[in-house]
Amino acid sequence: MDTERGHVVAWTPPYHPDLQPIELVWSDVKGKVGRQYTATTSFEDVRRRLDSAFDELPSRTIYNCITHTENMVKEMNKYLEQLDEADDDAEESGDALSSDEVSDNSESDFEKKE
Repeated sequence: MDTERGHVVAWTPPYHPDLQPIELVWSDVKGKVGRQYTATTSFEDVRRRLDSAFDELPSRTIYNCITHTENMVKEMNKYLEQLDEADDDAEESGDALSSDEVSDNSESDFEKKE
């Protein structure tokens, strides 16, 4: 459905602040609410402050969080493409390890040395 409408879906790790705009927004709100916390703060105080912080959250902050995330996803994608190209180049030049060589090397790392 997403691709049918021309959208590109980028799967990212959950709760990763640089790749999830909601995490950046939540961090901003928690910071504002947390700075008001005192020894006498009640749950009702926290709830009221959360509601107020979300109500007062500037749309520009949300926009900046989304833009930051988009830029990070683009950078990550560019990096992954470079890794793929380097891997393809290594395979073409014969420098890539075969799956047997990778297995042999991995197993030898765990052998006991006497």
